Amino acid sequence: MNKVWEKQEKENSKAFNAFRIYRDMPPHERTLQRTCDKLGRKWGSYHTQLEKWSSENNWIKRCEEWDAYRDRHTERQRLNEAKEMRENLAKFARGLLSKGAQRMLQMKEEDIPAMALSKWMLDSLKVMQELSLLNIEDGNEKLILEETRRVYADGRDLVSDVIARFSEDEDDTEEFE
Repeated sequence: MNKVWEKQEKENSKAFNAFRIYRDMPPHERTLQRTCDKLGRKWGSYHTQLEKWSSENNWIKRCEEWDAYRDRHTERQRLNEAKEMRENLAKFARGLLSKGAQRMLQMKEEDIPAMALSKWMLDSLKVMQELSLLNIEDGNEKLILEETRRVYADGRDLVSDVIARFSEDEDDTEEFE
């Protein structure tokens, strides 16, 4: 069975062509007069035919369903695009966090520029939180920090150490911003 916005069984091709023109107009511009204009016909001589087709083939109801279908499709597309963007940003944030952790592991503790690395890691955590990948209120940050801590085989808790350094070195923020 055809969808209501497609050609109907008892609808002739001229009526369906007129309906498509009517249907494809933005809802706020959709009128029989404009349909007549787009068909290149004169309103006075053709409006009766359009009114007949519209009434017989239920154009208004069909267009309501068409509009609802398009709205659902547009919303689904928008949600998919937003999901893809969130996934890309999450990948970036995870990469940023990983690079910061790798860099800290390669450095001697005394050579770690506390402000730069801690800011880098905290910014990546903030991005993840903004993406609802990390919900600090629900305690999910513990999970991420525990995974990060497992990276440090010598048992040092560098994440807490860097965060503490960040707090201690607040005077130096101007040189890193």
